[in-house]
Amino acid sequence: MVQHPFRAGILRAFCPLALALLSAACAGTRASQAPVMSSVPTAVTFTDNRPAKPLVLALVNELHTSRVDLYSSVRTEASTKVATDEVVAALVEYLDQQGFMRHAATGSAGGRSTQSLELQLDGRRTFMGISKGSPADQIQTFRNCRDGFIELYNQIYQLQAVDEVPDRFQQQRKKAGGR
Repeated sequence: MVQHPFRAGILRAFCPLALALLSAACAGTRASQAPVMSSVPTAVTFTDNRPAKPLVLALVNELHTSRVDLYSSVRTEASTKVATDEVVAALVEYLDQQGFMRHAATGSAGGRSTQSLELQLDGRRTFMGISKGSPADQIQTFRNCRDGFIELYNQIYQLQAVDEVPDRFQQQRKKAGGR
C-alpha cells in the first residue's frame, strides 16, 4: 500500500504530541510526583484573522473553565472546548518543544497578526503570530504549533448547544441540496 507523502509527514509530525499525551495519561497521581503545569488554569487560543469574520478556536483545561458551566448554557458559537488538565499540559509541553517560546511575545495577540496562537497560563499571556513579513523559521515554528493545536482540538469531544447553525454549515447544506 502506497502512503500519500503529506499523510506520512503529518504522522511523523504528530508522533511527539501523541507520545506526550500518552505519557500524561499514564503518569498517574503518585504523591511523590512533582507538580506539573496542569495545576494552573490554562487556555490555548488559535486565531485566523484572514476571513471577514475571524476564526477563533480555544482549548482550555478544567481548571480554567468548568465543562458543566461551558456546555450547559446555549452560546452563539461552539469554538471553545474543555480538555483535561493533563491533555492541555501536554499540549503546552508540545508547543514549547516546537519552539513556541522562542518566538513568543508577552501580552495578548489582539489581532496584530494574520494568524496567532495565544497561551494563557495562570492569567499570564504570551502569543506567537505570523504575518506576511515574518521570518521563515518563525513561520515554520508557527505552522508546527498551529497544526499540533488543530489536530488535538479536532480530537476533543464537545457537546455545546448553540442558538443558531453557523453560516459555514448552512452554506454546505445549500450546496448539498438541503435546506
